[in-house]
Amino acid sequence: METPATCGKAAAARLPWSGRSAWKAHRTGAPSPPTGEPQVFDAGQRDRAGLFNTLAWWPGWVVAALGFGAYLTLALRDWRAMEAPSWDLAIFTQAIKGYANFGAPIVDIKGPGSVQLGDHFSPLLVLFAPAYRLFPSPATLLVAQCLLVAVSAAPIAGLARRLIGPEAALCLATAYVLSWGLQTGVKSQFHEYCLAAPLLAMALVWLVEGHWRAAAWCSALLIGVKEDLGFTACAIGCLMIVLASPPSEGRAGRAFARWWARLRSRGPAPGAQDPPARAAHVGKVAERTGGVIVPPDGRRVGVWLAAGSLVAALLVLAVVVPLFSQAGQWEYWSRLPEPEGSLWARIGSVFVPAEKWRTLGLLVAVVAGVALFSPISLLALPTLAWRFTSPNESYWVTDWHYSMILMPIVFIAAVAVLGRWWRAPRALMRWPARAAPVAMLAVAVALIPSFPLGSLLRPGAFDLPEKVVAAEPVLALIPPGTSVASDYGLISRLAADRTVYWLGQDLGSIAPDYVLIDSLASWNSPPTDPAAYAEGLYGEDYVNIYPTEGPPAASRFRLAARVGRLE
Repeated sequence: METPATCGKAAAARLPWSGRSAWKAHRTGAPSPPTGEPQVFDAGQRDRAGLFNTLAWWPGWVVAALGFGAYLTLALRDWRAMEAPSWDLAIFTQAIKGYANFGAPIVDIKGPGSVQLGDHFSPLLVLFAPAYRLFPSPATLLVAQCLLVAVSAAPIAGLARRLIGPEAALCLATAYVLSWGLQTGVKSQFHEYCLAAPLLAMALVWLVEGHWRAAAWCSALLIGVKEDLGFTACAIGCLMIVLASPPSEGRAGRAFARWWARLRSRGPAPGAQDPPARAAHVGKVAERTGGVIVPPDGRRVGVWLAAGSLVAALLVLAVVVPLFSQAGQWEYWSRLPEPEGSLWARIGSVFVPAEKWRTLGLLVAVVAGVALFSPISLLALPTLAWRFTSPNESYWVTDWHYSMILMPIVFIAAVAVLGRWWRAPRALMRWPARAAPVAMLAVAVALIPSFPLGSLLRPGAFDLPEKVVAAEPVLALIPPGTSVASDYGLISRLAADRTVYWLGQDLGSIAPDYVLIDSLASWNSPPTDPAAYAEGLYGEDYVNIYPTEGPPAASRFRLAARVGRLE
């Protein structure tokens, strides 16, 4: 009679290995998987493989490196061209500059003495402080963002290689780095979501591989990236609870089980055939949960993560952010939906206008619809919920950085589904597993002309725009160490070595040394006389110093200096 230990060794010898298992197979005599086939392993082998074996596949890092090169080219091209989609890069530059100087993250753009933690709860921005201290420039943040976003492709590629084979994994990883959500995130310049991309990728990879404690700790870090991600971490915990819970024996439970059976693959889970005692339990759970390996303490880990993340997110919104905010509250409450109209009217507003459907359609298309068959895709709901219920139109569209954190979710969901389909006993289920990665890559390539990376392929993409030529003499007139009030036209260029305020904001008794106006930036009718405009705002005497010849209205950039500064 076989003991559990000998049974486990026998089962391991019958199953393919992965990660560092090539040399282990040589030592133990276990057969290696055929070349080009996915490398699937059971729960016991997952434990022995270690947490970081998914990162050991070097072709995944090659794809990540190529993605980094593409993102960096786009980001530095825009930086050189002085493109400014918003004031966010300047805000993060001021906050990280405060950390780099061993002080508080003061963001004067949001108001004199304003603390960044009172705007968005992002204490993990301190991680960028060492790099910024060495290279004090907003461009440093752009490079760091490109690196973090590209690195998130490596664990996804490693997981795909294990579940669907190396060739399909390369297609899927390339589709990921070319996905429209990552492109628009890089195009929008620096945002804290760049930290969430690798954190989510690792957390969900570990979720699929059965390392739930590591996934929980990684998910908990999302709370320090931005306050809304606490609800995403809570959703991950809730998913753990559902996956680790045994199916109900009642009528409702049986109905749910029948519905769930239509979504999952009929194929056997890895490690479910003739396994040792522990692997038998995990294998059955894996089959029910779509191939996600569930550890014995999975439900307890999920409860702690869900409860802790929810409490932390609520404390951040109700206590921490108001404590640092000058307004005494989280200022983005106004961007959430007003409780007006009937319940059905409010529900119907989630699905209009058409921009929301376009965003949803592209989110499904980027993974060829495969992610819809995985419960992991439900983790996108917290982000989509606050975006689509908000009256702010910029949340609905694909143009900004808000979809960056959705890309790891839908791609890892797709990998989990493809892994099930690949091992299905019926050929009808196996051929979509081989075709889907190619379809994802085709969709990603087809969408390139419509998204930021496509701009790199157009004629004159790297020509120096007229804005740069016109801005250089203006910037030279504003010495480092001075204070300046400006719109978003050149505000990112000023934030590194000058004290910058938002033009038109109430500064109290502060009168900035300079007032800079970009007539083509966020103005319906820009002031034609910046000196008179500044005198009306700050109660001090100002004089126009640029343009040096002709009326200010004839120039795009208009600069006024405080008379006391010139004396």
